[in-house]
Amino acid sequence: MTALKDLLNLNGVVAAGEFSADGKLVDFAAKMDMPPEMVEMTAQFCASVTMLFNTLAGSFAKLSQMKWIPQSGWAYSGGD
Repeated sequence: MTALKDLLNLNGVVAAGEFSADGKLVDFAAKMDMPPEMVEMTAQFCASVTMLFNTLAGSFAKLSQMKWIPQSGWAYSGGD
């Protein structure tokens, strides 16, 4: 797995984290200040999105006959 610091070195990345399936924060690194409550909430949000993507990938794999599982990961981009 890529170290969080390596991810932060990518252009445009401001925060990177690792979380468990139940939304508990495992590791976190950021270039900006984030309150601990926001970091923990983000881990819960990311776990929910991961669960949704796992469900969608399984369904889409069956319908399309393409290999969408297992999920490797995902990234979000938005704003400036």
